[in-house]
Amino acid sequence: MTLCSLGLRRVSLAGRTAARGISTTRQGIAAQPNAPAAAIVRATSGGSSSSSTTRKPGSRTYPLRKQFIFESYLHLFTANHVCLLFRHQDLTCAEWNSIRGKIKNLAVDKSQSSPPDSSVPFAQFTFNPDSLHASTIPPPKIEVLRTKMILPVLKSLLKQSMISRKTYDALIYPPRPPVKPSSPSSALDTATAPRSEKKKKEKQVQQKNLTGSLFALSQAEFNPGQIKQVLEIINTHLAKSSPSETAPSKKEGSSETQNDNQKKKIQFLVGFIHQSICKDDHDLKQFSNLNSLQTSRSQIVSLIGRFGSDLLFNLNLARASQLLTTLTGFQKTLQDQAAVHPPSPPTESSSNPSTPTE
Repeated sequence: MTLCSLGLRRVSLAGRTAARGISTTRQGIAAQPNAPAAAIVRATSGGSSSSSTTRKPGSRTYPLRKQFIFESYLHLFTANHVCLLFRHQDLTCAEWNSIRGKIKNLAVDKSQSSPPDSSVPFAQFTFNPDSLHASTIPPPKIEVLRTKMILPVLKSLLKQSMISRKTYDALIYPPRPPVKPSSPSSALDTATAPRSEKKKKEKQVQQKNLTGSLFALSQAEFNPGQIKQVLEIINTHLAKSSPSETAPSKKEGSSETQNDNQKKKIQFLVGFIHQSICKDDHDLKQFSNLNSLQTSRSQIVSLIGRFGSDLLFNLNLARASQLLTTLTGFQKTLQDQAAVHPPSPPTESSSNPSTPTE
């Protein structure tokens, strides 16, 4: 008998034993008509389905590109003191390049305002920390945002309790207009309306800020002067409009086309400055007109130092009066000593010496 025939014989024996085991299990299940379906599946499949039934779905994972965007937006909302969201539309490439270039040059002008003077010798050089701080002011950054990725970032910050629910709602939903008093007939209509229509109306009322084309203006440190300059740069591009937008159509002369033509190319939506929500243009102008931290610090130091300088001046006057009294005391003691022990008069020596006679 060859080795090949022995192998075939072993395979046939293994198949027979497996078939006998399956048939016995089927007979046992048939004897128990009230057996659960899961037991039947396990018995017939040999337990292979147990792993598939207990398998849990994994957590949601983003692709590598979306993970990078998610982390960058987390850094945008957590590492900056200022983050302002704007909506833009119909901006050309030349306008974008001019806005970016002007904003980048803001910090360059600050650093070139106080260049180091190389003509001053080393021994006469004086260190000025204000000039060093002025040269290291970081410029504001502009970043175009993907609106679909902002909402997951804000939700994760809300779950981690890094932002409050009020801040979350203020960033997502615009401020609601004042509610007008409704007539009793409209109140009855809304009460009798079905739930689907009510939900549609609520969704229409709750329009989200995070729609359309958005970009973010961020600052690592709050600098109102730079924000004011950026707003001036943006306002120069608001007045520019293409002739196709300004020319009204002959067929459609309605108010809708006029409102579309009056839309701004860049519109401020919402933002935060040092944990304070900036809701509209009025708040943004108020923040931009504030003094910088350096000027506020210098004003506080001058107010505190004024009283200190007055006190130091009075103390210096007291020290001078004490010195005057000590000097007058020394003068009086010298006069008393001169009265008790007068100085001896100087002896007059012979001015004409004797000359030899001839």
